[in-house]
Amino acid sequence: MHRALGILELVEMVCYNLGPHGDRADGTLAALALTRRSLRDPALDALWNTQDSLIPILSCMPEGVFNLRPHLCSSEEPLRIVRPLAPTDWERLSVYSHRVKTLSAEFESELEEVYPILNLCLSPIALFPNLQTLSWYSESEEEFLCIRIFLTSTLSRLAFTYEPSTTSCSLFSTLGRTCPHLTDLEITLLDDENRSVLNCKATSRFLCSLTRIESVKVPMLEWAALKQIGQFPTLNSLTMFILPDVSPSVPPPSAYIFAGPRNLHLECVYLSEIFHLLQMGSHIHLESLIVEFNMEYSAEEGTRLYTALTVSCSPRSLTHLHLRLGGCSIKNSAEYAITDDMIRIYSASQNSRACN
Repeated sequence: MHRALGILELVEMVCYNLGPHGDRADGTLAALALTRRSLRDPALDALWNTQDSLIPILSCMPEGVFNLRPHLCSSEEPLRIVRPLAPTDWERLSVYSHRVKTLSAEFESELEEVYPILNLCLSPIALFPNLQTLSWYSESEEEFLCIRIFLTSTLSRLAFTYEPSTTSCSLFSTLGRTCPHLTDLEITLLDDENRSVLNCKATSRFLCSLTRIESVKVPMLEWAALKQIGQFPTLNSLTMFILPDVSPSVPPPSAYIFAGPRNLHLECVYLSEIFHLLQMGSHIHLESLIVEFNMEYSAEEGTRLYTALTVSCSPRSLTHLHLRLGGCSIKNSAEYAITDDMIRIYSASQNSRACN
């Protein structure tokens, strides 16, 4: 073996570039792991690093635990545990489970009978104890509750799609203690706007406790929470779909509303909401502002918006500005074109690079 392969960092780089990017890459890494003892751990780490299903890890269980081999299960013949689990059944699984760092998965119906057993056996530990990134998609309250199997203190990035309910929203009450190192949070709702109020209250309280948060993408936040997390120095990016009440009757904050975030993305909002939001501060140090409106606006209103931006956003920091109509069919596009006045106003931004 070449002496360069004795350098761990170099071996890890080689394994990373080998995959996993398909069955052939998986086979290459598996073969590499069998080549030499010094290559075993780096190759297995790369092989197991990213997963999109629980089938591979469940396949590490001994024969006789399930009614069939996990990779053969289907919606017609789901996986079932046929005997009580023994401590030794977890030994081989634990050799590989700690290598998984990223999981992007959805509730697998063929594993419906396995999830409750995993939840029972693993509490209070997680199936993947070193997991750093989790993306979980669920379509019901029962499916969402299975997320508990994956929550661990090592998580830094968490994204999930769920149906808000009193039960599911209760997760936020302890999520901060379970995952204290979260830096990225993305929440998507399945249900209607009425139930999103449940999510809004629970999410707002939860986010205010995450002093290390860097990126947030949520449907909506309460006004008090928006003011508080807007001051977090670690917050770099904020995306919302519904703005809280920022009418003129709401008193302006004592500090600039967005002291922390450098990138602000607002989707499906009204132009009047943007005006009121911008009135909450001046010289906001945004680098990127993306606004997607849910209805058409006139060129005159556009000019007002650009004027408000020059007052509220620091011209030394704003480099990217994107305004678009989400899902609207514009009858007369000329009325919504960027005018010379708008360009003149925007050019006041000394570092501007993009305007759409």
